[in-house]
Amino acid sequence: MLLTLGVFTSVSAAKVGDQMSTKLDASVLPVQQMMAWANPSRWEDGFVVEAFGNSLVVATLEGATKEIRVVGHAVELVAGEPVAYHPVAELLHAGSTRITAVAVTR
Repeated sequence: MLLTLGVFTSVSAAKVGDQMSTKLDASVLPVQQMMAWANPSRWEDGFVVEAFGNSLVVATLEGATKEIRVVGHAVELVAGEPVAYHPVAELLHAGSTRITAVAVTR
């Protein structure tokens, strides 16, 4: 398992881009990073519409609106900031930080 994880780290940095500039929150698990790397087309770009507590409302570029709850440490985001959400890996990428986040279904 450790060998596989080591290979994943070097391959993802080479294929995805400059991973060194991305800060990972302590809540992000290696399997989440692997899922995001294996499914790059699942990232959903959007903008923060509203931020309250540990939740965000994000308007995606596809026209959908999603409420996303941040599970890791709080990130300070305001309306208008660009974000990317990966529903398969349950990751939110905001600025230079990746953090665990889940979509809220009602």
